[in-house]
Amino acid sequence: IELENPQDLEELKAYLSFKLAGVEYSPAFKAGWNGMTCLVNSKNQILLGLLPRVKRWLAERQLSYEENTLISPSEKLAPRDLSARLKQLKLQPRPYQQDIVDAMERSQKGIIRACTGAGKTLAAAMMIAKLNRPANLLVISLDLLEQFHQFFSEVFQEPIGYIGNGICKIERINVISIWSLARAFDVKDVIADEEVSSNEKELAESDREKILKCLETTKVFLLDECHVASTNTIKAIHKAIDPEFIYGLSGTPFREDNSDLLIEGFLSEVLIDIPASQLISQGYLVQPLIKFVPVPSKKLSGTYQEIYQQYIVEHDFRNNLILQETLELVKKGYKVLVLFRQIKHGEILEEKFSEAGLKFGYLSGRDKLSEREIVKKQFTDGKINVILASTIFDIGLNLPSASGLVLAGGGKSRLTATQRIGRILRTAPGKPYAAVIDFYDQVKYLKKHSQRRHEIYSAEPGFRVSKLKK
Repeated sequence: IELENPQDLEELKAYLSFKLAGVEYSPAFKAGWNGMTCLVNSKNQILLGLLPRVKRWLAERQLSYEENTLISPSEKLAPRDLSARLKQLKLQPRPYQQDIVDAMERSQKGIIRACTGAGKTLAAAMMIAKLNRPANLLVISLDLLEQFHQFFSEVFQEPIGYIGNGICKIERINVISIWSLARAFDVKDVIADEEVSSNEKELAESDREKILKCLETTKVFLLDECHVASTNTIKAIHKAIDPEFIYGLSGTPFREDNSDLLIEGFLSEVLIDIPASQLISQGYLVQPLIKFVPVPSKKLSGTYQEIYQQYIVEHDFRNNLILQETLELVKKGYKVLVLFRQIKHGEILEEKFSEAGLKFGYLSGRDKLSEREIVKKQFTDGKINVILASTIFDIGLNLPSASGLVLAGGGKSRLTATQRIGRILRTAPGKPYAAVIDFYDQVKYLKKHSQRRHEIYSAEPGFRVSKLKK
């Protein structure tokens, strides 16, 4: 970027800067850094995905510019026709899924925003078939790794690469865990979102070069759950690849700390937005009925972590409310997912659920993929009617039969709040709507978090949300 007026350049730098949430606790901030991350580097260069935003900024200020691009148009290849195979599998692409593919054709990079339950797995397959080139799909959980690999194997009817959980099998189309990529790049900050973890098996050291070569030579990349693009892993990957086509898929690719600027820098702008309300009105998702259960106020002091421990994790009255609401949903015939954040909280609830005679499965990030699959099958087959799970299942859980949700762990993130609700909105026989239980916590810190979640839910026109009552 070259601007005649130095003041204009400073204003542009301010426009392309953001402050990460929680940065004030970092050693650098305490040492004097102002906490701002600027996406204009020391050479006045920007990430390519920010170019449309910068061009609008310049136009609004009537600043003239010249654009010199080094990107040559990609050769257009005939798309792969999946229609016959999809018909065999009794999969009929929905109109909005075709809209996703059409939107992708407008640009060689961009973000596909489609709410949880929109069927991004099929949409991703359709996108790859349209481009008909070797492709890498990056995922952030073992469940998604397994889910995409199994689906792509069925749809494409060719060997699909599987990189993750100790396996390194590279093919024309690959599904890759970013945890394995993190190890290949020796990156520690894998995922920025709290509560997401992995217990993947280590890849052999000899696989590292194979993975790096795969990244360097492949020209099509899809990043699922692309809100993780602000992490160090994705930054390292971005430096190692030279894609002709790169797209991000997510129900909520925007973060509340404005680091979506960095996501946009990697992936460019949103090409299409398919919200939950649209799919609810069209009958592709069921409507959630969200009830906030008031928890009595309590005089507590201390840090956020201390109050969370006392008021949520170890709060017997609140934990009994969680049990009661779960029992009530089961009594009404719902198949219920109960989500907690801390392992200790899960263990306390596990004991209460056992004493109450609930038929449930318990899962956390410590469980192997095979153990998760067993519990999910028991749930689908009706052998259990409750899954008590850590919020690792915010991502990658595909259980259409789940019709009830109890949010035991609180939190304030817009991203995770909408993802959790989306887990139970998929349609299934005998499922006219979904029931959600959240809690109105009335104590320091947590009260604001409850109010924030209520605002998030209420902002979605297709959601029915109860009022907050003391």
